[in-house]
Amino acid sequence: MNKVKTVSNTAILLGILTLLLHFAVQAESTVEQDIGELEYTSFCATCHGNDGKGNGPKANQLSAKPTNLTLLS
Repeated sequence: MNKVKTVSNTAILLGILTLLLHFAVQAESTVEQDIGELEYTSFCATCHGNDGKGNGPKANQLSAKPTNLTLLS
């Protein structure tokens, strides 16, 4: 009986740890995405535009048209 209880408790613990790890990874990727969006908005969007097509508000002030980032693979 103790062996069955130990196995079931171990399975429950592993399930809980798996869920915690899953949510931790999701939270980290959301934070990284938010940071990336903030950096793009701050440093890139003025030339490349919010949509990345090279039509930002300062694009016409440059000697060369900014790259359309949506075409990069």
